[in-house]
Amino acid sequence: MSFFKKFGLVTSLILMAAGAVLFVFREQVTSILGIAVGLIILVIGAYDIISSLVFWKRGGQLPGLIAGIIMAASGGYLMMNSDITVFITGCIIGVVAFIAGIDRFRDAFLLFREHVNGGYAVFSGIVHIAFGVLMCLVPQKGVAALVLLIGIYLIIWGILMLVSAIKFKDLRY
Repeated sequence: MSFFKKFGLVTSLILMAAGAVLFVFREQVTSILGIAVGLIILVIGAYDIISSLVFWKRGGQLPGLIAGIIMAASGGYLMMNSDITVFITGCIIGVVAFIAGIDRFRDAFLLFREHVNGGYAVFSGIVHIAFGVLMCLVPQKGVAALVLLIGIYLIIWGILMLVSAIKFKDLRY
């Protein structure tokens, strides 16, 4: 069995396993993601605190120390309240989708002004705005649904890679 075939088989199994975890444990995964974001912010804040204290004698380190304390405290708070992080993430995704929808309407207007059919841009704008509003109304469920879709995608990708790896012929040079 060639290296590429083995690599494809192993990779496909990893993709399917990751997809299954996201599919089955989507609520827990969203909570873990919230904790991970909090942890990252906490670590960045701790780094700022430490670097400010190490270089304190060089002056001008007070703003970095204050920012580090605020970030570390925020990160700790978000770790303890991961639902807030997931809520904010869902809202940000919703706002970005809403803005993208408005941009699609602008594109449609420009296309119509040039006497070009922009119906697809209008449709795209409606879909973006509907998705954005939905994400803002139920951000935690929206993030869980996105995790579910990513899980399904990874499972399908893994299956397709598995089929490709099984059918892969050894290369002859």
